[in-house]
Amino acid sequence: MIHTMDCIARVNAQDPDYPTFKKMDCIAHCNVNENWHGRIMDCTATITDIIVSACRSWNQRIRLVITIDDIDVSEALIGNLNIQHNKNMISTFSFNSGKTVYSPRTNSHIDLDKIVIITAYINGQEKKLFTGSLDEPEAENTPAFRVILTGRDYGKKLLDKITTVISVQDLSDSTKRNDLIKYLASLAGVTDVDIPEMDAVTIENSFQDQSIWDMIQKEAMVEQYWVGNNEDGKMELKLDEIKSDTSLYPTPDWSYDEDRIIRLGYKKGKLKINKIIVLGKTTSKRIPHTTTTYYPSATEEPTTNPDDYDVPVLLFSDSLSFDDGEFISYHKNDNYTKKVGDFKLTINSYGYSAAGGNIHIDVGCNSQSLWESYIITERTGTIGGDATLIKTSDGGSKGILFIISRWEGSLGGYPTNYKKGQEGGAFTFNVTVYGYKKAQTDSAGDVIFIPGTYETITNYKVRYDQISAEITDPNSIEKYGERDGGSVVYPLLETVEQCEAVGSKIIRDSHRLLGQANFLVPFNPLIKIGQTIALVGKDIGLDERYYIEAIAHNIDINEGKIKARTQVGGVLYV
Repeated sequence: MIHTMDCIARVNAQDPDYPTFKKMDCIAHCNVNENWHGRIMDCTATITDIIVSACRSWNQRIRLVITIDDIDVSEALIGNLNIQHNKNMISTFSFNSGKTVYSPRTNSHIDLDKIVIITAYINGQEKKLFTGSLDEPEAENTPAFRVILTGRDYGKKLLDKITTVISVQDLSDSTKRNDLIKYLASLAGVTDVDIPEMDAVTIENSFQDQSIWDMIQKEAMVEQYWVGNNEDGKMELKLDEIKSDTSLYPTPDWSYDEDRIIRLGYKKGKLKINKIIVLGKTTSKRIPHTTTTYYPSATEEPTTNPDDYDVPVLLFSDSLSFDDGEFISYHKNDNYTKKVGDFKLTINSYGYSAAGGNIHIDVGCNSQSLWESYIITERTGTIGGDATLIKTSDGGSKGILFIISRWEGSLGGYPTNYKKGQEGGAFTFNVTVYGYKKAQTDSAGDVIFIPGTYETITNYKVRYDQISAEITDPNSIEKYGERDGGSVVYPLLETVEQCEAVGSKIIRDSHRLLGQANFLVPFNPLIKIGQTIALVGKDIGLDERYYIEAIAHNIDINEGKIKARTQVGGVLYV
């Protein structure tokens, strides 16, 4: 049965994929067909005209086809079908089936991660609404049987894959950020991508124990892109531009008059921030600090006095203790010999007889080269820490002899040891030896000139530099006063320009609360996230343009009839 009618349809869509039409003349008729739910409009215009006009019509009817794992389940649809899109979020869907044949326990096609494709036919023209996969199907029987099917788009592959990636630019095809994002997506099995070409990455981009979704979001943010999947399942990066500037974008993508807005909700928030500091990458630099010390040699400045060639050098310092008078019974006792490095310290007794004898300290040097390199001109010794020596004298070419005391008495008894005129049987002898470097001479005895030496030591200090930018919105500061949002650390940012862009976006997102509209309009499968909508309604006092951040398609299925509406979330930026 066919009914014909003349009509004029208004079309206000300015989507870049679809031309703009002010009106179109058409002849419409209604077909009665059990396989097609609702009324079908056949027009004499092109396919594009038909779809756009249907998107604007109050009384449009559509046919739905839903496949799960390539099995058409459309005939079992009941209740409500919902498709939800949000900016920078994974899209979701949900619908119900009323037939037990599609129970997840009896049908292998109704299972986790099975592919779901939702397609709408408007006026006989095909428009795919969603491509994704099932999450966790449920079945209930309260009181009528139904299967509840929910799922998400292919973005969930990126969200479910958690891993660690070190130096992404070393693993991807190039150092360009688009190749980095492409490589990261491939780690989650996502290879169907549409990514614009971007600049090269100059710093190491590494991620530890993060989802691929978060990695890609961070990379995209640097270049001012947002991430989503289209109706065919392809991952896309879209430039995050707000087309609220009417001079740059004089025509909105969509416009709805008051008689076409089914329901409008509006809220107004408070400004959060209009000033922020964004900190990017931190680089460390090792700064060398070099010091040079000059050590002169003994013959740097020739002179007739070798003792003046250098400052005194400490060659030896140690002590040796004498415990009791039995020592003098021996000419030499190994118990009173001590070796320290190249030196040997010995207590000896000489000239002993029934009448007495001398106690000597010998300081010997076992190093021929050391003895030949220095002239021993100063040597000191003390008994008991502060007693002075009775006599000192050179003890040969390789030693020094200290005569420290005399003793008197019988060999068979305990002798008397004199320390500074006092009687005692024990003492500690401390000795210190200094020397001067000998000058080298030639065969004629002349001093040979030997240059000094230089010692260079380099120390390093680490300096840390961080890219940053301070961003302000002077207009909102003037209007609302200064609201400081503090600082944000974003280590992937490489330039001041990137810091400014990210900071501007953060401030812009703060301004989104200045106006948000949630409105219901006739079913429009062509509307997209990132587009703009002009809302005009004299009764509600509305004449503003909004940036689309959320879209929900709500389709009611009741006894074979389909009623569809589109809910749009818009943000007013000022």
